[in-house]
Amino acid sequence: KMLEYRKYTGAIMNKENNISKLDRRRFIKKAGAATLVVGLSSQASTVSASGKSGEKKQFDYDTIVIGGGFAGVTAARDLQENGYSCTILEARNRLGGRTFYAPYGDTKVELGGTWIHWMQPFVWAEVMRYGLDIIETPGATTERIIQLKNGKAFEPEISEVYSDLFAGGQLLTDKAREVYPRPFDLNYMRKNVLDIEKYNIHELLQQLDLTDSQRSIFERLLAGTSSAATTIAASEALRIFALCGHNIGTYFDVNTRYQLKDGTIALINKMIDDGKPEVKLGVVVKRVEQKPDHVVLKTNSGEIFTARTVVCTAPLNVLKDIEFAPAIHPHKLAASKEGHPGRGFKVFAQVKGEIPNALLYGDENEAIDDFFTYHVGKENSLIVGFGYDRSNYDTKDEEQLQATLRKYLPDIEVTGSFGYDWDLDPYSQGTWCLWRPGWNKKYGEGLRDGPEGRVFFASSDFCEGTRGYIDGAIGSGSKAAQQISELLG
Repeated sequence: KMLEYRKYTGAIMNKENNISKLDRRRFIKKAGAATLVVGLSSQASTVSASGKSGEKKQFDYDTIVIGGGFAGVTAARDLQENGYSCTILEARNRLGGRTFYAPYGDTKVELGGTWIHWMQPFVWAEVMRYGLDIIETPGATTERIIQLKNGKAFEPEISEVYSDLFAGGQLLTDKAREVYPRPFDLNYMRKNVLDIEKYNIHELLQQLDLTDSQRSIFERLLAGTSSAATTIAASEALRIFALCGHNIGTYFDVNTRYQLKDGTIALINKMIDDGKPEVKLGVVVKRVEQKPDHVVLKTNSGEIFTARTVVCTAPLNVLKDIEFAPAIHPHKLAASKEGHPGRGFKVFAQVKGEIPNALLYGDENEAIDDFFTYHVGKENSLIVGFGYDRSNYDTKDEEQLQATLRKYLPDIEVTGSFGYDWDLDPYSQGTWCLWRPGWNKKYGEGLRDGPEGRVFFASSDFCEGTRGYIDGAIGSGSKAAQQISELLG
């Protein structure tokens, strides 16, 4: 397996540490989604398993954390700082989970979760705690907007587009306030939530008094940021608007503007350096069995680990692949088997020379919903695009990507393309978690973080507030650590 991994990782790195053309589907399958080791802290070393009081313990650890994304790393750091012995078992050979900061061209890109904001309390507290630097994505404050209509490009005045967006967005944010006046308490107005979650995003837009132009923009905008307008509950779009302060202007800042200068891995490394939990990479948990006073974990390779408690941060779509004894909440298992519909994809186009700071909106015939400027350099620049149905688009096909972008910018020259297929990654099986129509009524009771016996579920997929965001993962991991500290005493 290591020889296969080296073969495939070697195939994607050239002498300048750039990403070359690669059949990424073969790579992900062959390497078990191990991907690149990016910035793992050298201080992620073995620590004592003696526990809070220092005496020798009956079990290997006080807590074992399954998964090394933000939820898992947060929980491990907090537990270690509280004096409890902890190890992280991560299936990939890197930390970060569904965040992935990787080199590309003369810069680096975020292949997974990216943007943060001060309206997201948990992640912003960490940024302040560690003094991390923030940069802005150019396209979030665009200077040009180019749209497609029936496959033809036109460039309206920005003021006209913003006027349309804000007028239409006000209807959405007003509805969001009605359904989610307190977005970190999703069932505060449960009747309103259940009434609207029966519909999908497309149906919601049809119900609102929007112009054709507004409906078209929001159909593409929400399909790009919420994966697919026809498979996602209308309540999910409103939840996201509520989390942005019930404000359409803040919506763009929260979702596309601010990111960590040194990447998401910089925050992961700070947390690891701080708590110094033990980290074991390439360990796939197969079975989790609860006993009266401890939990036994078995891996795919046959290793056995024991701990007084477990934090499980496996994404919702992955839970079905782990055997739990006793079984987990039936709602979690049923939803995992059905699968949440977060299937969006992100593709980076490397283009020659400097490019305009632009926002590009497609129409209903385009596989990519929108593009915007990600990085501007003198020799090469980057544009990032978002779509949903990857089966109709090959993100590694530079010619196809160039043909798409030339519909908006006829002279653009694409020199490379890069993306990551989170659907094929066996340890994610999708992107950020979004609920299908009717899921709150059908599964809502079980799709929550917190304890089930001695197993504590913590993930951005289960948190009450910023579900689907880095912020939600951190908040959920911190909550699990607190609950375990109270249990273990």
